[in-house]
Amino acid sequence: MDISVRDEGPVRVVTLSGPGGVNVVTARAHDRLEEVLTAANQDDGVRVVVLTGTNRTFSVGADIGAFPPAPCDPTEFVARFLAVNALPERLTKPVLAVVHGAATAGGFELALACDWILAAPTARFSLPEARFGLVAGYAAARLAQSVGAHRARRLLLTGETLTATQAVEFGLPVTVTDDPLDAAIAMAAQICRSAPHAVRIIKQRSVAQAGATDPDLQVSLQAYAELWNLPETRSAIAAWRDTRGTN
Repeated sequence: MDISVRDEGPVRVVTLSGPGGVNVVTARAHDRLEEVLTAANQDDGVRVVVLTGTNRTFSVGADIGAFPPAPCDPTEFVARFLAVNALPERLTKPVLAVVHGAATAGGFELALACDWILAAPTARFSLPEARFGLVAGYAAARLAQSVGAHRARRLLLTGETLTATQAVEFGLPVTVTDDPLDAAIAMAAQICRSAPHAVRIIKQRSVAQAGATDPDLQVSLQAYAELWNLPETRSAIAAWRDTRGTN
């Protein structure tokens, strides 16, 4: 997956672009995304980051086919993905997600880590990890704060897909608009009218009040370590690979 960067004044637009338009995030792409987001956070000329995807998806998350084979300890591998998915929240600058199509699994988690989501009517959101015998990492730590504990459990347990309108009704931080990129640029312009130091402190305090993600991510890592080598998990992932001819 490629990641491109362009600036519109003080707004840095980061675009995910993968083969076939599905934007599967490889380990290499995660490294590149961390590099790009960190650079934006350190650039005094950048006030707001807009994160978007090309074609029909925002991102479908990590490449399951590249996960280490069982039996193994997946902790180090998974920790890398979970940490980068949570990175937008850790930046001191606002990050807006622009979603035109699917934001699935880690892709949904990445969008949820942003400060707001601008979505096209065609956007779709889902967390299907349980169908593969796994659990959502960052989303499990933050979803309940947006939609409440019971609705969060419903999404995590069923893996159901929400339309953009349903996402709003569920209480997710989503605005539905026909042109989400233009809407994100407009929202970024509004943010840029506020003093940069005030913006930084508002974001830092807001994130702090929501609670640290690190303990929650550690719980997720423990869950992955427990689930990864189970026969049911291996069977589910093998079946997924078979349907895509990746074996």
